[in-house]
Amino acid sequence: GGPPRRQAGGGGSLALGTVASVVRQHAASGASAVYRALRADPSFALLLGASTSAFAVLAASQHARLAQRTRADAKGESKAGPAAVTWHDAKSGGKRKRYKVDGSFFKQLAYLLRIAFGGRNATQGGPLLAAQMLLLLMRTQITVKTTKINVYYLTKAISQASWEYWVKWLAAFSGWTMSGMAVNTGLKYTEAMIQVHIRQALTRRAHALYLSGNAFYSAAVLRKGGLDAIDQHIAADIDAFSKHAANIYGHSFKPALEFVLSLREASKDLGYARVLAVFALNGVVGSVLRAVSPKAGRMVAKEAELEGTFRHAHSRLIANSEEVAFLRGQGAERAILDSTLTRLVDTQAGHQLTRIKKSLADQFLKFFGLLSGGVFVHVPFLMRDDMSAGERISAFRSTEEQMLKCGNAFTEVMLLSTNLQELAGYTQRMYTMMRALEKMSKEEQQGSAVSTGERIDFDGVTVMAPDVSSETGKSDRTLVKALSLTVDAGKSVLVTGPNGAGKTSLFRVLAGLWAPTEGSAAAPPPEELLWLAQRPPLGVGP
Repeated sequence: GGPPRRQAGGGGSLALGTVASVVRQHAASGASAVYRALRADPSFALLLGASTSAFAVLAASQHARLAQRTRADAKGESKAGPAAVTWHDAKSGGKRKRYKVDGSFFKQLAYLLRIAFGGRNATQGGPLLAAQMLLLLMRTQITVKTTKINVYYLTKAISQASWEYWVKWLAAFSGWTMSGMAVNTGLKYTEAMIQVHIRQALTRRAHALYLSGNAFYSAAVLRKGGLDAIDQHIAADIDAFSKHAANIYGHSFKPALEFVLSLREASKDLGYARVLAVFALNGVVGSVLRAVSPKAGRMVAKEAELEGTFRHAHSRLIANSEEVAFLRGQGAERAILDSTLTRLVDTQAGHQLTRIKKSLADQFLKFFGLLSGGVFVHVPFLMRDDMSAGERISAFRSTEEQMLKCGNAFTEVMLLSTNLQELAGYTQRMYTMMRALEKMSKEEQQGSAVSTGERIDFDGVTVMAPDVSSETGKSDRTLVKALSLTVDAGKSVLVTGPNGAGKTSLFRVLAGLWAPTEGSAAAPPPEELLWLAQRPPLGVGP
């Protein structure tokens, strides 16, 4: 059988009063013990001071370097217009998107998860979620049972020098551990498969929208929808979102369930009031720390955006490598690549400095949880004098381990907001991309501005060059004005003119890539037209 259940005594107010009294009485002795320990081990004290100083100097030097670069960029901006994105874009100033864990975030997340696990994707994704849920339930049960039974048997065996209890511990430890090995392996596999499933479902959906009609042209060339570096969104951001989403599912449910089960076990020895008081106190402290800690969502989104810019700069060089080689533009291209890299690295370095505050807050929350939990667990057993030494240490160790498991699970739940904030950054980018692609896909389905006829017909057509740098896409540069032209089947027409005269613009209008600003155009059905591109794309073979 399992260990006996006996509640440790001691009222809450009496226990706290006792703790305050003994701390005042023995504070000098405790401080003296720490001081003597440091003096007795000078190499440890030296290493402690050196490592702390090295960290402080490194962080201060990074802060000074980034601040100096920011000032230099500010001077360049005042002389030559807007400067590059700098570290302080992540800290203050300018219009910034908000990546909060609020109702809007959960609405966007639900939209993406419906794509990943709804409709036809449910037949593959549903069993994965169900399998991981069962494994999480089993893993939590194993953790709670192993901690309680193994610690009880081992402390009983050592305190009483009992071989019988030691063999019981050996059997329980071996059985539960081997079961846990299989369950942990299954959890890692299902989490990885959920990540792969989410990525595949979202990417296929993005491909379907992106390659619907000429939506890819609108996104990549005309920059509609504000989707800069669309390849970064599809190839990298979806993968990052999938990893975070799969991780959140497994690492949010497990600690919550583990907390509830461990709480139930620990309360059998300490009572619910004392245990709940510990976690209520930790909850208040955690809420305060979260309120003053920097938010991770915007940092994640900013880094992903700059990663896309850096990747796009390399893609642009590859696409224009021949022209760059002819014009000897290697120096200018290297400056562009180095500039985008510097912006990315400086932003990441600045974010790491900002994350120091968050890491300190998280570590303090863990420390406070151990401290408060220790006080609430240790004091009742210190105040009991009706137990033998063996019973006291056995009951204490099993209860302490349960409280540690419960506290760790509670801390993971409290720190879940950090993971959700990071997920919020990717969720916002994914939601924006999907909605923009859906809008462009619907516009493509509404049909082209070119009507269907038996011949090519321009009637008072005016074409203006789209301005891809503006939000509206409108430009004041007129390429073709009030053109009326008819081309019957079998008739050959040679269109001539200098560069920028609008020759290719006419074909873009006929192909439905551009819409005429004024007038109307007609052309035979697409299946009756053949376009010969100046640079024909070559498909990838098997």
